[in-house]
Amino acid sequence: MAVADHELGHATHGSRAADCSGALQVDIMWQITKRKRAILPGLTLLLGMTLLLGLNACAVGRVVDRATEPQLRPTDGLLAFALDSNCEVGVALCRNADLSECANLGPLDHKHPLQVQQVPAGQYCLMHIDVTTPDSGTGLSDTVDEASVRCFDVEPGRLAYPGHLVYLVKPSQTTYVTVESGWDKRDTFAEQLRAAYPNLARWPVDVATLHDLRKL
Repeated sequence: MAVADHELGHATHGSRAADCSGALQVDIMWQITKRKRAILPGLTLLLGMTLLLGLNACAVGRVVDRATEPQLRPTDGLLAFALDSNCEVGVALCRNADLSECANLGPLDHKHPLQVQQVPAGQYCLMHIDVTTPDSGTGLSDTVDEASVRCFDVEPGRLAYPGHLVYLVKPSQTTYVTVESGWDKRDTFAEQLRAAYPNLARWPVDVATLHDLRKL
C-alpha cells in the first residue's frame, strides 16, 4: 500500500482504563487533514511503563559508523531511521514482524534525529515505540499488533528510507496524549543523510513504500 494522502491530526481525549500494572491507558482518536503521511494504526499509548519485550537480546541490526565505509554482506542492506519528534524516541523494526528479529534504532531526539543500521535484507515492520517526554521524562510505550502493522522492504546493497517518523505529544491534565503520529516522506532526506553520514553519499537510497504485512 502506498503512502496515503493524509496526515494524523490531534488526539481528542484520553481516558483512564483499568490495568493491573497501574499504567494509564489513553484512547487515541484521530482527525484527518491533507498532507502526504501514512498512519501508524492500532497503537495504544501506555504511560508509566516500558514494554521492551526483551528486544535488545535479539537485535539483528548494527549501527553504521559515520566515518568509515560500511562493508556489507551480499544479503545485507542499510536501514535509515529519521525522526521528527519533541520527545526522545526509540523503535523496534522487526523482520517479517518477528519479535526475535528486530533492529532496535535510537533512542534519537531533535538534536540527533538520524541513525542508519546495517541489517539483513527483507521486510521490516514497526512493532514497538519507546518514548521519553521532553519535560517530565515520563516513559511512554506503543506496541503494534500484527493485524495493523505497517512494513517496508530493505533491498540488498541499498539504503531503505521509509520516511521520517513523526511523533508529537502534549500534556493533558495528569497524562500525555499523542498529537501526531505517522510516516512522512521528505525531499530533504538525501541532504540530511549526506550531512550526518558523508560516508554514505554514494549509496543508492530507496524511498520505501509502506505496505501491509506480507506473510512469507
